[in-house]
Amino acid sequence: RSLLAALLAEVRAGLSVAPDFELKILVALAATEAYRGTHQAAIGYLEQARGLSAELDDRRRGIVLINLANSYRGTGDHEAAIRYGTQALTLLRAAEADLEAAMLENNLALAYLAVGSTDRAAELVADAQAIGRRHGDERLLAHLADTEAQVALAAGQGERAVELAG
Repeated sequence: RSLLAALLAEVRAGLSVAPDFELKILVALAATEAYRGTHQAAIGYLEQARGLSAELDDRRRGIVLINLANSYRGTGDHEAAIRYGTQALTLLRAAEADLEAAMLENNLALAYLAVGSTDRAAELVADAQAIGRRHGDERLLAHLADTEAQVALAAGQGERAVELAG
């Protein structure tokens, strides 16, 4: 964290670097803070990165927004997580970044579940599962089965949740 912060200070003091290098540092700092559980600090870095992301392609702008959505979810602000996640999903779909979109749909499903919208969560899981099956991504499908089990449990379908958890 201190190395990245020092590098960011040098870039802002005029160090000549590639055009998107400051953004990459901000995203790396945000990832470091999120890993440490300091989601508010991560959000601060990601908001700065979002301001610099206008020149990026849709996929890379979407990834900045995914990180922002995940950090808001980490703070318990599920409405903000849904807002940024939905924006990211639009960008990822436009960029035809299917697997990233499916992973985001899983995270969005968990955010919708947290605000009590089991129907919307189930829709997102189903969409992501179709992508996971199309790509044969067993790891993604396992995460989605876990999320689907949580949705089933919240919907009062205990037997289905146990079946999916297995």
